[in-house]
Amino acid sequence: MATKRTPTKSAKPSIRDIAREAGVSITTVSHALNDKGRLPQATRDRVRELADRLGYAADPKGRGLATGRTMLLAIQASGSGSHVLVPEAAYFVELINGAAQRAFELGYGLVLAPPSTSAEAIHRLSADGAIIVDPTGKETLLDELRSSGRPVVTTGRLPSAGDDDPWVDNDHVAGAQLALDHLASIGCERPALLTTTASPSYVSDAVRGYRAWCKAHGVVSRIARVRGASPQEAARRAVGTLLDGPDAPDALYATLDLLAAGALEAADERGVAVPEELALVATTDSAMVSTARPSVTALDLEPAKIGARAIELLVALIEDEATPERHAVIPVGLTRRASTDRSTPSR
Repeated sequence: MATKRTPTKSAKPSIRDIAREAGVSITTVSHALNDKGRLPQATRDRVRELADRLGYAADPKGRGLATGRTMLLAIQASGSGSHVLVPEAAYFVELINGAAQRAFELGYGLVLAPPSTSAEAIHRLSADGAIIVDPTGKETLLDELRSSGRPVVTTGRLPSAGDDDPWVDNDHVAGAQLALDHLASIGCERPALLTTTASPSYVSDAVRGYRAWCKAHGVVSRIARVRGASPQEAARRAVGTLLDGPDAPDALYATLDLLAAGALEAADERGVAVPEELALVATTDSAMVSTARPSVTALDLEPAKIGARAIELLVALIEDEATPERHAVIPVGLTRRASTDRSTPSR
C-alpha cells in the first residue's frame, strides 16, 4: 500500500497535494476552499485545516485565468461631488474599509471609482462587478456594468429598486423609531427631524419612520431639510431658525453626524443647554459626535459589516453561487451618550 507524501516545507503546496493528502478529489478541495458545492461540514473543515497546515495559498492570477475574471471589484460612493472618492463622513470610510478587507480575504482587489468616472474608463477597468454606496440611480458605473451583464450590489436601495436588485442596508425606518422612542423615554415631547435634500434611500426611510412615529404618538411632525456644500454650516443655520422660532423643538434626530455637529453649534450660540433643553440623536456615529461636548447619542449602523456583506453578496453573484437571498439587512443599535443623558446636569 502506497503511503501519502506530504510536500516538503520548501515546496509550494498545490491543490493536488491537498487532494492527495486528504484522499479526496481536486473538485472537492476546490469546493471546500471556496465554500461551494454541497459538502459535509466535516469535509470542509478537514480540507481547510489541512490547507492551513500545509501552508497552501491560492494563486489569484491563476484563479483569474481559469475563470476569465479580472479579480477586480469597483466601489463608488455617490452624492458627494463628481470628484470625491470618499465623502468626509466617517460612515463611508468605515464601510469602504470593511469592503476592502473582505474583498482581500476573498481574493479580490477593490478599486475606488470617483462618481465622475466615464463609461469608457469603466470599460477599460473591466471590473468583475461593483458596489454603489447610497445610489441615486444616475451613476455611470451602474449603467455601464449592467449593460455589460456584470453584477452590481448597492448599499442602500435604488429609488426604483425591484425584488431582483441586490442590496445591503439597515432598517432606517426602525432606526428612526428607535431614536425617537429613546428621546420620548427621557421626556422629550417635540422632536424634530434634521435631514438633507439628498435622495438616498436612508433619507426617505428616516422621514417615513419619523412621520409614522409622530402620527402614532400624536406629535406634530417638524422636518428641517438642509442643502449646500457644507452640511454642518447649513444645519447650524437651520437649527438656529428652529430654536429662534415659536414652540422650539426639545429634541432633534439628525440623519448625519455633520448635521448633529451643526445642531450643537446652534444650541451653543444661543445658550440652549444640551440635553436639558435640547436632546440630540444622530443617525451616523463617528469620532466627530463621540468626542463632541457634549458627546452625541447615535445609532450604530455597523458600516464595516455593511461593506463586508456587500462584498460577499457581490462575489457570490460573480461566481454564480446559489444565494438564498439578494437582500441583507444589518441590525441597528443605539449608543447612548451625554446628549440624551438627563440623569446628571451638563457642564
